[in-house]
Amino acid sequence: MADRHRRTRLRGDLSLREEDEFDSPYGYRPMHMQSRWGRTVMAFRRVRRDSPVVIECIWILVIIAIFLGIDIGYLSHTHQVDMQGIEVVYKRQMTEMETRYKKQIKDLESLTIDHKSKFIDTHKEHANEMRKKQKDYLEDMVNNLNGKLKELVSAADVHWDDHDKFHNDIHGTDITEEPKVKAGGRAVVNSL
Repeated sequence: MADRHRRTRLRGDLSLREEDEFDSPYGYRPMHMQSRWGRTVMAFRRVRRDSPVVIECIWILVIIAIFLGIDIGYLSHTHQVDMQGIEVVYKRQMTEMETRYKKQIKDLESLTIDHKSKFIDTHKEHANEMRKKQKDYLEDMVNNLNGKLKELVSAADVHWDDHDKFHNDIHGTDITEEPKVKAGGRAVVNSL
């Protein structure tokens, strides 16, 4: 039986025999007595002995994984530095935008106050102008009405004078006599 294990073990490359040797009389412990780690080591040694190309592929994959890890570490570091730079630029832009926004709000407030005061001044000027125009218009209207009323009073006086004259002519009163009431003295116009 030991011979069978020895034949199985020595199949393939005999130069690897010394690396595979154990201190046991059979050269290695049987598989069922190995720990998980021991079974893994035995499987690895068997693969290395029977097909060295697989080991070379595994080494290539390990080297690629190492370089990928280095690349990922470098990229993450570069990305982190870039993100910090972007964050600094973002903060600077935000502070610039905030100061520009505050300045614009301050300018708008001053413009609003100026516009409000200009509007109030313009409104006062317009109100004073309209007041003056209305006063002039009303004074002209009152003067016009006073003139028409005076004309009306004069026309009434003339009418009553003519009426008195007519009655005096009919009744034979002397024209040289003065009437007891003067014409034009009956109507009174108050001026404003």
